[in-house]
Amino acid sequence: TPQEGGPAQPLPPQEGSTGREGAGSASALPFNSQAQMFEQRMACLHLAPFPPALYYSDYLASMDTTNYEPEALFKFSSECFAQARHYAQQAKVANSHQEHLVTELKSLERVAMTNQVALKVVSTASSPSELLVTLDFSVHKTFLVVKAKRK
Repeated sequence: TPQEGGPAQPLPPQEGSTGREGAGSASALPFNSQAQMFEQRMACLHLAPFPPALYYSDYLASMDTTNYEPEALFKFSSECFAQARHYAQQAKVANSHQEHLVTELKSLERVAMTNQVALKVVSTASSPSELLVTLDFSVHKTFLVVKAKRK
């Protein structure tokens, strides 16, 4: 079990259950619970001796933002985007001879920069009603770009 240091094993469905119910949710997920999807996605990492495996309960605890003020979350997020942009720039220089990587890294750099600017706009707004926020996948196929502007 996760508490004993081993990987979590999926639980068999309870009687009358389809095995597809979401953990603690009223609506059923189409395939597995969120905990099962997390365990399936991270199972390969449980084989590595270091770093220690992250279990679903740890993930949920790390995603809990109830003890943080919005301003602190905006600041932390902005710092993360700045760091991501910095790493993309470094990787772009180190891989300048690989055109396909440079193209990918440029789009990641742009995602980080745009999201950092959007955070600044959102964090300085006096109310959410004065903002027009759009979500966009045109810069990168996997990473979302948030565009925020005042109405």
